[in-house]
Order: sequence, then structure tokens, then C-alpha cells
Amino acid sequence: MFKSVIGYFPQLIPYRTALQVVSVIVLILGVYLRGGYAVESMWRERVAELEAKVAIAEAESKEANANVKEKIVERVQIVHDTKIVVQEKIRDVQVTIDAQCKVHPKVIDILNESALNPVVKK
Repeated sequence: MFKSVIGYFPQLIPYRTALQVVSVIVLILGVYLRGGYAVESMWRERVAELEAKVAIAEAESKEANANVKEKIVERVQIVHDTKIVVQEKIRDVQVTIDAQCKVHPKVIDILNESALNPVVKK
């Protein structure tokens, strides 16, 4: 085929060997660059897929964080409520503490009860 192309341009016949070498080099370079472009396209597709997965994971993470925040708020509320109940119990038993500043056994029971984890107790 190369001979037929040069046949149309007789002035290129003396450069036939050089043109063949350049043509082979250009062909090899074109195949190499086409392969590089295909690899680049493949990696871009993989990046796009992974970005989509990351976006889904971020949405799930936001949802999970919201659930965790709700649970933390509930637990803080439980601890706060338990604290108020213990303080009220101590106020009620305060009357039974005698003038010698001895601790009444009910107070010890209340303090021991307050030391328990209110979240687990529930």
C-alpha cells in the first residue's frame, strides 16, 4: 500500500525508506498513545464509580451520626433525670439524719444506687 501512495507522488520516491521508517514510528506512537488514552479512560471510570460509592457512604454516615446523636441526647437526659431523682431522695432523707452528723443507712443506699449506670439500669 505504501508503494501505491508514493506512486501518486513521484518526487517522494528518493525518500521512500525514510518515509517508511517515520510511518512505522508514527504508527507505533499512535498505538502507544491510544493505549494510554484507553487506560486513562478506564481509570476515570473507576474514579467515578468510587466517588459514587463515597457519596453513598457519606449519606449513610450522616444518617448514622444523626442516630448516634439521638442516642447520646437520650442517655444524657436519662443521667440528668437520675441525678434529679437522687437529689430529691437525699432531700427527703435529709430530715432523718441526726444532729451528730451520722449518715443514715438510707443515704448510703441512695448513693450506691446513684453510682450505678442509669443507662444500663433501664
